[in-house]
Parts: sequence; structure tokens; C-alpha cells
Amino acid sequence: MAIHVVWDDEIHSIIRWDFDQEWDWNDFWKAFDTSLEIGIDSPHRVDVIPNVTNTKRLPIGALGAFKTVDGAINLIGPFSQ
Repeated sequence: MAIHVVWDDEIHSIIRWDFDQEWDWNDFWKAFDTSLEIGIDSPHRVDVIPNVTNTKRLPIGALGAFKTVDGAINLIGPFSQ
């Protein structure tokens, strides 16, 4: 996977996406699905931080996709609490 999904803190309130140099939209949506899977049981709000420091360049539409993920995660189950 070109996007690695990991917890960024011990209380599981932040999920970090570590992007490799090369990634595609399939990787992006897999990371989204993985975030939902690991965060769904959290008793509190969970935020996602996209770490794109290793990415050569963002594809067209990336910022809009990040906003979509943010909105979707904040609408689902315990993510919104």
C-alpha cells in the first residue's frame, strides 16, 4: 500500500496517513476504508492527519478529496462524537 494508516497517539484519537512518494486514488480510498475500520470502535472523535511530506506532488483534486474524507469521517458513528 502506498499510504500507510497508523494511530498517531496512544488514546487512539488521531489516525495518520503516511503517503509514499507514489500513490494513486485506489490507495487513497483503501486508506479511507482502513481508517473507518480501525476507528469505528473508538469511544471518542477520531481525526485524520494526511502526512504527504514524502509525496513528490499531489494529483489534481487531492485537496477536495481530503475535504471529502474529513466530512465523511465526521458524519460516521463515534467519529462525530
